[in-house]
Amino acid sequence: MPRPIAHYTAALLNETRGESSQDLALYRMFLQSERYVIDFAPDFNTDGWSQFYTDQDAHYFGVWYCPSKRMVLTYCEGDWSLEVGETADDMGRMFAVLCQVYREGKIATGYGPEGVTIYRQDRAEMAAAIA
Repeated sequence: MPRPIAHYTAALLNETRGESSQDLALYRMFLQSERYVIDFAPDFNTDGWSQFYTDQDAHYFGVWYCPSKRMVLTYCEGDWSLEVGETADDMGRMFAVLCQVYREGKIATGYGPEGVTIYRQDRAEMAAAIA
């Protein structure tokens, strides 16, 4: 049975607190796994988590955010980090940094009689939903 995201965030919150470049709480740990433990976690949708699609997405890399919890979770080759804000403004700043740091990835590519269609997240719409 897949573990909930809360399992991973709780483990991270038990680690020593550091500070991010935004002066927000930052927790890190190493746990060899793969990104799909988050993508397919049973509480992914119910807790309000969303994937932040990047051009780097792979089984060994992923970024997710949860506006209601004011959290950004990243995974890269076993290194997990969790940035936690206290206010809605903090979440907005964290999201703005994600948009600056990561190039836009695609959600899916569709092939049909009219050609190829690439589906992408609308980052402006996502930012507006966070504000």
